[in-house]
Amino acid sequence: MLNDEYNKTFDKINDLCEENELEFTFESSRFPIIARVAPNFEQKNQMKIDIGDDTDFINGEVQFIFGDELTMKVLNDFRIEDSLLNKIKNMSKKLHYLFLQIYFKEAF
Repeated sequence: MLNDEYNKTFDKINDLCEENELEFTFESSRFPIIARVAPNFEQKNQMKIDIGDDTDFINGEVQFIFGDELTMKVLNDFRIEDSLLNKIKNMSKKLHYLFLQIYFKEAF
């Protein structure tokens, strides 16, 4: 049941990111757990070289770092709408919580 909910939430985040030409990764193999949102690989390859000063966002990303507290880190002038950022952040928090439940259920 928890695994199903985890997979469902992960798929929702992926679908939302794909709709907005973003890619999502959830790195849970070490501490701190990091959820990353970045422009998708296809978009990076299709960007023109001559787009002026806005090239940093191509290699940029937003990281949600789940350490002792949730910390958000923005790299390379990455830009994202506030409403989309909040949706992804809230779903990432839910995904993190589900991951912890699964982890402790399997550990004990």
